[in-house]
Amino acid sequence: MGLSFIIFFVFFDEQIECYRVLFSDKMSTAGFIQSQQTGRIERNSMVPDAATDTTPEAEIRHRIEELQSLLLSNEIDGAIIVQNSDLFYFSGTIQQSQLYIPADGDPLLMVRKSLKRARSESAIQNIVSFSSPRQAPELINTMGLTAPKILGLELDVIPAQSYLNFQSLFDQTRIIDISHIIRQIRAIKSDYEIQMVREQP
Repeated sequence: MGLSFIIFFVFFDEQIECYRVLFSDKMSTAGFIQSQQTGRIERNSMVPDAATDTTPEAEIRHRIEELQSLLLSNEIDGAIIVQNSDLFYFSGTIQQSQLYIPADGDPLLMVRKSLKRARSESAIQNIVSFSSPRQAPELINTMGLTAPKILGLELDVIPAQSYLNFQSLFDQTRIIDISHIIRQIRAIKSDYEIQMVREQP
């Protein structure tokens, strides 16, 4: 399978973010990714082919720790990641799932499908199956995590209906936007990300 790539830059709040986009013969696993919620092509929705680019555990752990540090400093109890490119960035998989990252503690990846692929692709330790987003609060509680009083979501990309659904599920929780926090983290490229770009022909 032949691979090629392009580099493109996106300006966010005076920050420049660089994205490496892989294109393969099998566009179902590389290139443009559709939104799980709307079917539309999303912001930054081009991600590496998970079949050929498994993100190292140390890299995933570093990204999550960076987010947790900013959640704590902003007094946010946790975040749920649902947008495909952010999901891949923090978990290493784009299987249909939601990633709960508490400000303190281990993250929880809740997968609709495919659980087997998610476990093979992601370095997240706590990976469970769920059939409906309505199970999220129960699963978070079952894993011994405290229900968030303040919950961060990617409000720049999720549909209004999804926001309302989350508000209904976490009815005692204040929901706020963390899209700027995620952009802040992703704007600073790690040694691993820089090396990945340099290694491309």
